[in-house]
Amino acid sequence: MKTRALLALFAFALAASAAASLAACSDDDRPPPATGASGGNPPTSSSSSGGAGDGGGGGEGGSAAGLCADAGVLGGDGGAAEVPVSYLYLNGPPAPLGGAVKPGRYFLVELYEIRSPDAGVDTEGDGGRSPPPPAGAARKQLDVVDTSHYVLLEAEGAPGALGAAKVSGGFYRVVDKNLVLSEACPGNAVATLPFSAVGPQIAIQRGARREVYQVQ
Repeated sequence: MKTRALLALFAFALAASAAASLAACSDDDRPPPATGASGGNPPTSSSSSGGAGDGGGGGEGGSAAGLCADAGVLGGDGGAAEVPVSYLYLNGPPAPLGGAVKPGRYFLVELYEIRSPDAGVDTEGDGGRSPPPPAGAARKQLDVVDTSHYVLLEAEGAPGALGAAKVSGGFYRVVDKNLVLSEACPGNAVATLPFSAVGPQIAIQRGARREVYQVQ
């Protein structure tokens, strides 16, 4: 009987000692959990995929603006020739075909003004129709630099007396059967022009004018 009492007393003392040891170990003695800079989230890298260093839209705009400075000279030996305006008597411009625009240097080779079939001039007083006097001439060079940039050098005026050459450049893209030119220099105009790219030629419709370019 005494032995059982001693064993029970020993077990109680052992349990009390273990409880005291656990109480002596507080939360402050434990190492804190690893955390990032924002609360309990894990640390993240400070680098990013964007920013000024990746040459985003601003970088592209800068390079496009430089196209005008490097455009070169219109005409000269082996350059674009002066093309007089011819007339096409049609009930509206030809339907555009669209197509793939290939990089290269294109010269204006044909220039038309589209008029309705009854828009000629009665030069003999008999009701007949003859073409009106020439409406002018132009010299144009279209450089399709790559799959998104273009440069256009152009001079227009009277035959044999063209005005000063002008240069513009920027971005282009094909939308359905339209060529969308977004100017980056010298201004920021946007033109949506029906076009047809067939073989070595690109025909572009600008209002009543039809410009036909051929790659060199």
